[in-house]
Amino acid sequence: MNGLFVSYSNSDGGCAASALVAGLRSRGFDVWWDGDLPAVRPLAITSWMEEGFRDRTVLVVVSPD
Repeated sequence: MNGLFVSYSNSDGGCAASALVAGLRSRGFDVWWDGDLPAVRPLAITSWMEEGFRDRTVLVVVSPD
């Protein structure tokens, strides 16, 4: 595995995902999440997501909803 991929609900999980990513990165983890998309600018988001799910450990942020 090449790091972590954080998946979350855009409707209500963004704040929790952002805090999780910041905490993991501060501890040295290599983390991908869609908050990086403006800097990464992949050719296709679906391919970027498929690569993340295929090559990384996936963390899913689940909300009460």
